Amino acid sequence: MKRFASLVMLLIINNLYSNGIIRFSENNSINMFGEYIVVTAHFEGPFLCHRGYIYYYNPNSHTWNVRKFNAPILCISPQDSNLWLGTYGKGIIKFNNTTTTNFNVGNTGEGKAGQKNGLISNYVNDIVVDNSNLYCATEFGFSIYNYIENQWLSFDKTNSPLEANHISDIFISENKIWMCSSNYYYEYYEHTNWASEKGNIASFDTKSKEWKVFSGTRKSFDANNSPIILKGKIPLDNSNFENVLIDKEGRLWFSFFGGIGYYYNNKWTLFSESTTGIDFGRITDIGENNNGIWVATSFDGLYNYNIENKKWTHYLSEGDKIPGSVITSIYTYANTIWIKSYDPNFLMKQGLSQDSTHSTKLKENSIHHKILVDSSYVNIQSKDKDDWKVLYNPGSMEFLTVFENNQWQSWELTRMLIDELASD
Repeated sequence: MKRFASLVMLLIINNLYSNGIIRFSENNSINMFGEYIVVTAHFEGPFLCHRGYIYYYNPNSHTWNVRKFNAPILCISPQDSNLWLGTYGKGIIKFNNTTTTNFNVGNTGEGKAGQKNGLISNYVNDIVVDNSNLYCATEFGFSIYNYIENQWLSFDKTNSPLEANHISDIFISENKIWMCSSNYYYEYYEHTNWASEKGNIASFDTKSKEWKVFSGTRKSFDANNSPIILKGKIPLDNSNFENVLIDKEGRLWFSFFGGIGYYYNNKWTLFSESTTGIDFGRITDIGENNNGIWVATSFDGLYNYNIENKKWTHYLSEGDKIPGSVITSIYTYANTIWIKSYDPNFLMKQGLSQDSTHSTKLKENSIHHKILVDSSYVNIQSKDKDDWKVLYNPGSMEFLTVFENNQWQSWELTRMLIDELASD
């Protein structure tokens, strides 16, 4: 309950900075692009930034490169020599290493938010691309862009069976696009405790154009404004869905607040505190590799589920394995998992730097001030204002971690950005 209350308070504070658009997802902010691991980076939360960065890391040569964009980047999807990037507030960026092309509400379709013949929203949580189409999960609906024929088609709850417009995650399986929708933050927390609570796990068949939707328990109101409890096919007490995945055996995996489940052979299997003893809290991402299903959480680390022996393994965050308290994204393949996490209150903590002074000196007579990084002011704690690069910690810190062959390695993305881009 304490963790839940902290999350609600964080969302309320965020609202002061984001014009009401604060439920966003970064669960697709790592990907593989040729020989590179590509990962988004920010100095602060996307709602506090005006720029975004993509780090390219080559695991073979152990080299890093960074690219800068004029918008916070939420998600990445490679396609041939292109990177498609979903942004917080500025639509979609197509980047081919030399030029950028922007697609947004204003330059597609009718040029207005909510349009059905253009990008439906400039706040893009997830992008998946295939050989002809771009599929976009946004704050206000779902958009498909046929980039060969330059045609858009968008859906929200006014022209589809979706019960909520906030789409947090999408996954392609054959000719079906699976997605999660939920209005729990927008309705329940932002407006009133007596608002509706609705959400779906949905699929859209790109050939037949047919929809299929699943729900758990939802809440609505009758003509007399009395609450109505709506039961769905999923035996759940909520429909606050956030992540979706089809595994190699065809199971439909999904996350909900407090747990994760799957649908297979016409049967629903749920993992939550009542069935496993594990309180997952908010699940931020799910993935699959040779070691089973991986579940990333906010404030409770990383879980791995071995399907064959039905065993859960827990890896705590804020430790020597996963340094960030909040995991935002994972990327899985073979026997490897890449993890992006962050610590929103890093000022008083020791960094990963091998410089032993971080463990002692920074805690003694340090000062707090702002430094100029790429035309933006960033909060840091340092030992010396004039020579802060010798010893400092940023206010918040993003990390990239890899777990492979039973070995862990992490990098401080925010410190790397500051070291490279800061002005003295």
